[in-house]
Amino acid sequence: YCTTVNAFMDSPEDWTNPKFFLNPGANLGNDAFALKIADFVQEFGPYSVVGHSQGGLASVHLLNFYWTGLDSLRSPNGPNSGSRRLLQTI
Repeated sequence: YCTTVNAFMDSPEDWTNPKFFLNPGANLGNDAFALKIADFVQEFGPYSVVGHSQGGLASVHLLNFYWTGLDSLRSPNGPNSGSRRLLQTI
C-alpha cells in the first residue's frame, strides 16, 4: 500500500527463480491480502516468501491459516522439508 515500487526487483539475479507480487494502493486486511498472495502463487508448487511491511504480516497469516505451497516445505514428510526458509519478513 505504501509504495508502487518493489525494491526486491532491483536485483533479481540475487534470487533463485523469483516471482514478484506488488499490489499498490490496495487497502486490505491481512486475511484478504493473504488470499491475494495465495491466488498469485497457486501455480508455483513449493515456495518461500520474502515480505515487507504488510506483505510480511499477510505471509505469516497465510502460513498460519491456509494450506499452501509453504506447507510442503514445513511438513516433515514434504519433498523439500528442512531445505529452505519458509518466510523472511522485513
